Amino acid sequence: MEEPGYNKAAAVFTNNNLAIKTIPVDSDGLQVSLLPKSKTSCAIYTTPSHQFPTGVTMPLKRRLQLLDWANKIGTYIIEDDFDSELRYYAKPIPSLQSIDVHNSVIYCGTFSKGLSPSIRMGYMILPPDLLKQYKIIFKNYNCTAPLLNQYVIARLIETGLYDRHIRRMNIVFRKRLERFLTAFSLFKNTFEISSNGKRSVFLVKV
Repeated sequence: MEEPGYNKAAAVFTNNNLAIKTIPVDSDGLQVSLLPKSKTSCAIYTTPSHQFPTGVTMPLKRRLQLLDWANKIGTYIIEDDFDSELRYYAKPIPSLQSIDVHNSVIYCGTFSKGLSPSIRMGYMILPPDLLKQYKIIFKNYNCTAPLLNQYVIARLIETGLYDRHIRRMNIVFRKRLERFLTAFSLFKNTFEISSNGKRSVFLVKV
């Protein structure tokens, strides 16, 4: 996992008796050069599009390096793309899953950020070999998300309304951010406002 990283994800792993080793992040996200040179783990958990909690975005070059590492080592990457669609000034960088040619990425997303936390719906895109195992293990489990909610979101995606909604939200949030930055500039002698150039803003007391 990344250090610092998402502690709730760490709790899920530890509660399932999985040992965790952390890898530091820098201004480009997870430091791939510090990953082990041999297979010592079953998977690596990362938030490349909006690293939690630093907010940095992993550039394409490092994403390719991470994919190359996973392929050589023979391990999976759990890509948590929890809000990559919300970007105000730049187009999203391709997800790890979309440029993975070795089926080594488990892609996780959610509708909580784009629609509402009360939706309580997420999704995974699994490599073919894991999908087969998933169907075997969970075939007798019931989905906790109401069918009506699933149907509504499916229709939003099929009709293109979900994409329109996300584009509209990005415009609204960008205007709010710009208004915030303008108002907070009055306190520039007390606080330094920094950004990753795309969306996230941090306040650092000088």
